[in-house]
Amino acid sequence: MKILFVTDLHGSKGKYDRLLDTAQQFRADVVINGGDMLPKDGELFSQGEFITDYLAEHFAQLNLAGIYYCVTSATMTCESLTMCSIGLAVSTLA
Repeated sequence: MKILFVTDLHGSKGKYDRLLDTAQQFRADVVINGGDMLPKDGELFSQGEFITDYLAEHFAQLNLAGIYYCVTSATMTCESLTMCSIGLAVSTLA
């Protein structure tokens, strides 16, 4: 299994595009994002727009490539994550 770890993309579409290219070239099975995914401008509405206008398509492209996408944080452990069929991860912590 090939795992690609990334963090601190801060909403940079260029970085997300490079991540997709790298994951495909590396033939990664899973991309783990350690956090700081959204734009740093602090505007919650722009972060929501980034999720719906850009990240949804980015995740769909990873899914089409057969690459799972896992989002984690320092407070989560591998056991607390469950891969979803669309390539995202959700926490099983209560």
